[in-house]
Amino acid sequence: MTCINKNNITPYLKGGKFIIFLLFYKVLFSHSQSVYAENILIFSASSLTLPLQKITHTYQKKTSHRVRISFAASSTLAQQISRGAPADIFISANKKWLDYLTEGNTLVTKSKRKILSNKLVIISPVGQNLKISKLSIGWLNSILKGGRLGIGNPDHVPLGIYSKQA
Repeated sequence: MTCINKNNITPYLKGGKFIIFLLFYKVLFSHSQSVYAENILIFSASSLTLPLQKITHTYQKKTSHRVRISFAASSTLAQQISRGAPADIFISANKKWLDYLTEGNTLVTKSKRKILSNKLVIISPVGQNLKISKLSIGWLNSILKGGRLGIGNPDHVPLGIYSKQA
């Protein structure tokens, strides 16, 4: 944060000196830096492993900059960041963990962006096309015919949370 003591700048506010002062101040404190960092550490939800590896590989070839990625559950990564882990970018699979870090003043609030989305799907055996008009327990029971439904752990991963909500 830059602070200006009004008493120290008063002599510069008279006449043309004010314009020179503003130009000096702008040049000194507003210089732009490259938008490319040479070393980037990304903390990302493990569900993005393959696409992020491809993206970072392309980025590194293009820029010769180093990108490291730590993949894990969004909750695990958020807790590591809140304890001081030095992530440059955090890509969460769950908004809850972004909010957790924002509330703790760990993330720059203005940097939050929705960059991806997904949909919950039910995968069926080959040749069995399922049309879902209304998802319900009865519908699931009729489709599963006493079989099992695999979901992620609702206490830990977004897939489980969203499956439970559905």
